[in-house]
Amino acid sequence: GVELAQAALDQYHIGEYLFVGAGFAVAAAEDFLNHGVIVDAGDLFDAVAAIAVFEGAAIDKADQGADGFGAHDVGDIDAFDDTTTHALSDYQNRYGHDYVERLPSRYWVHFGGRALKTFAPVFGVRPWQEILSSNQSGCIELLDVSHFHFDLFGNYIPGLCSGLAIHCDDLGEAISPEQYPTLHTLFQEGIGGLFDLASRRYDFRPSNGYLSKCHLCFDIRRYMVMEQGVASRELQPKGFYEQT
Repeated sequence: GVELAQAALDQYHIGEYLFVGAGFAVAAAEDFLNHGVIVDAGDLFDAVAAIAVFEGAAIDKADQGADGFGAHDVGDIDAFDDTTTHALSDYQNRYGHDYVERLPSRYWVHFGGRALKTFAPVFGVRPWQEILSSNQSGCIELLDVSHFHFDLFGNYIPGLCSGLAIHCDDLGEAISPEQYPTLHTLFQEGIGGLFDLASRRYDFRPSNGYLSKCHLCFDIRRYMVMEQGVASRELQPKGFYEQT
């Protein structure tokens, strides 16, 4: 299997583990490196093999600060006592009431997990019906490997969707719909398919509004794990859902 470091691995530090795992498809990797077409939408997750490829340009960017943090961004944090924790309101009091609203324009933010709690009140929510009607295609972003992570349990996090997991032993092969029904549904049918599945099988009831389809997806998955006790290798780690 893939040897994991003590901290979660990301694309900038995983090069030494490139071909340690089982069965990465070199042909698909080469196509990805050359920005070729590597998957037919009907061939579910064959392109996950492409996680074995890393583009050198990303490493150059990483030298300027991981995840896009520049010196001025770190300065925001350094201005506070680092021996204790600070609320967002402390930053707003120091840098302005619109501090949180300006954050995504300063560096890239993925609106998932606890970021949803932070940014939904700032940018507002839309009715779930509108979310579904405006997102009727499959979630092809699950195939995106331009930036990705592995967690400490040997899980690849598809599409940067925290709480979704593909075990490293399953990479390089088509993902089984039986073992990964949630991922299969999201890829083939999108958020609408997952909404229908959760409503029909687990009696899911949406809240009044959501920031995005990712927000709705997270709410569905959290409900399945925490309220319905769904245990599967794709809805991992459970601690993520317990803490968000």
